Amino acid sequence: MFLIATTFSRLTVFLNFIRSIAGTFFCFILPVVIYEKNMPNVSKNVILFHRVIMILGIVFGLVGIASTLDSIF
Repeated sequence: MFLIATTFSRLTVFLNFIRSIAGTFFCFILPVVIYEKNMPNVSKNVILFHRVIMILGIVFGLVGIASTLDSIF
């Protein structure tokens, strides 16, 4: 972590990068995976809805990562 923190000139950019990755995982991917693992008998519409939410979260997470990498370089 020290080497990564010293590589970035601004700590806020580094924190935005970590937040884009971790926020996407903990808010959009992990809840859907846990729900589908624990509730195998839900309808296909519910599964489709959850996967659409997960895909939107991944897309916006990638936009956040791209935006952060753009401000780094």
